Amino acid sequence: MLDTLAGRFVAAGAVGVIAQRHDDDVVQTVAAGRAALDRGVGPPDVDGHFRIGSVTKTFTATVVLQLLHRELDRPVTRWLPAVGDDRITLRHLLTHRSGLHNYTDDLADPGAIVAGRDIRWAAWDIVAPALTRPRHFAPGAGRSYCNTGFLQLGLVVERLTGRDWAAEITDRILDPLGLRGTSTGPVRLPAPHARGYLTVDGHAVDVTEFDPSQAGAAGGLVSTLFDVNLFYRALLGGDLLPPAALAAMRADGVGLGRHETPGGPVFGHDGGFFGFQTRSWHSADGRRQLTLSATTAGPAALPPTEELVTCCG
Repeated sequence: MLDTLAGRFVAAGAVGVIAQRHDDDVVQTVAAGRAALDRGVGPPDVDGHFRIGSVTKTFTATVVLQLLHRELDRPVTRWLPAVGDDRITLRHLLTHRSGLHNYTDDLADPGAIVAGRDIRWAAWDIVAPALTRPRHFAPGAGRSYCNTGFLQLGLVVERLTGRDWAAEITDRILDPLGLRGTSTGPVRLPAPHARGYLTVDGHAVDVTEFDPSQAGAAGGLVSTLFDVNLFYRALLGGDLLPPAALAAMRADGVGLGRHETPGGPVFGHDGGFFGFQTRSWHSADGRRQLTLSATTAGPAALPPTEELVTCCG
């Protein structure tokens, strides 16, 4: 089943795919396609590192809940007065209900993305312009996916602790769980790794090396199949959060997505970072898991998440 799924991603346009499925103590890992577009290159390494994109949001949300799970309905202006809207709460940011402009909607030009791949961004320099843009709705009145909100959450962590979000994720999650394959924002991926691409003027441009500060607390982590599965297993198993905080995460979509399957709900997140696509979904108790990383060379109609979640329901 996993071989077939990986093959479907390659057939849909992925350059390479690695995936790992857990079913209690049984682990299955597969690779398909190629690690790079160069001729003669073999399949990607199943132990390889990849950019996990918005799967980072579950890590960020976990740290926010560790620090502030009793204060989710407080206005974000308590920590970031410059946001200027006392109606926006931490819960709104965590659940994409702030109504704020999503700054990544402006990143549509592949040529401009490639030209800016070496820029080191400060989070507030991205957040501040987004705050001046028209709102989609009043806080709490709707839901619209918003990376801007998760950059704000990283800034809240910094304001509260005096350290940036990456240091808190390292000390609170990576080190305690022994996630040695996970890192917070490297420009160069650790070896081994596959290569990701963007298409610019009809040509595939290698964007494997990229300063991920543009994504930050919303999508800047690098990890491995093993580490992502271990993180979600610990989170859903209750090792990282108090029971009430974990229940809120599951029920309210606090940094965590939910899909219904015939076998019950599954939880996790999808993630995208230029040239990389990640899917990571898990049973409610974390005993059945599937994490998949695909590298791409341009727009590709990859299989939808719904085709993966039945593996862990």
